[in-house]
Amino acid sequence: MRILFLHPNFPAQFRHLATALTRDPRNQVVFGTTRKDGFLPGVHKALYIPARQADPNTHHYTRSFENSVLQGQAVYRLIERLKEQGFVPDIVYGHSGWGPTLFIKDALPSAQLLCYFEWFYHARGSDADFDPTDPLSADDEARIRVKNTTILMDLYGCDRGLCPTQWQQRQFPPQYHSKLTVLHDGIDTEFFQPRPGSRLVLPRLNLGLSEVDELVTYVARGMEPYRGFPQFIETVALLQQRRPHCHAVIVGENRVAYGKNLPEGKNYKDLLLGRCPSRGVAEHLCRGHRPTGRIDSAAQRTIDCRRAARVDPRPARFPDCLSGESVHV
Repeated sequence: MRILFLHPNFPAQFRHLATALTRDPRNQVVFGTTRKDGFLPGVHKALYIPARQADPNTHHYTRSFENSVLQGQAVYRLIERLKEQGFVPDIVYGHSGWGPTLFIKDALPSAQLLCYFEWFYHARGSDADFDPTDPLSADDEARIRVKNTTILMDLYGCDRGLCPTQWQQRQFPPQYHSKLTVLHDGIDTEFFQPRPGSRLVLPRLNLGLSEVDELVTYVARGMEPYRGFPQFIETVALLQQRRPHCHAVIVGENRVAYGKNLPEGKNYKDLLLGRCPSRGVAEHLCRGHRPTGRIDSAAQRTIDCRRAARVDPRPARFPDCLSGESVHV
């Protein structure tokens, strides 16, 4: 069987599935991507490059769709090259939303198209209006609606789709639910489990945390509201005031991966350091950050498996540094 995976990133959600498929010698596995870095044994990486980015003069509601079309166009051209080399996929499995799967039924009419459907956008009651301090404008609502254009085209064109959770599936229009199978990505519990003798050491800070009793962690690609970074800093600042032996480890980059960037080149880390009442504690949390590239999986496992904090269970009031209000937790 000939399988083509598609995602601008590599290997993204398809690492384990692509690897498993290569164990059958009858399978040929190709991964179309824009990312040059990375390698999976037995998987042939095929690079595609969009001709350009969306024109700055394009209406801002439709720029993401224009980028999706350019992704789809680049994948169409990639498939033409692959066919010339004798690789004609039986199955194409791609991530919907970025655009690489848009023209698969045109380039490969006989192939089965499977799409990984991670999200369907809503302006209300979902991931866009969760912060009352940052209300949506009419422009935001219209732009969010248009962001679903690529996803709706994939919902119509695909043979089957997959959602990781029932909650994610429920975000999609009900008339397409019959196409969507719910199947969680899974967790490799053979890898992510406590290991006797493992150590948690942050060498750049000359800090060993292997023996500490109280440890709170934040692990994400970005330091942003979408991933709860402001609330984490506010909470840990107060938590460490009450429990001075509690340690906090932040794994991530000082950037916004999802959501809006702050104006004038500002970032949420510096914003919080300036507004949090426990400035010294928060600064201690963040000042050790340096860009170090991708954290390796063994270090990630050590941090994940050391996550533990024995915290006073009584209700406490945590100040919201950004709004001046307090919330119960």
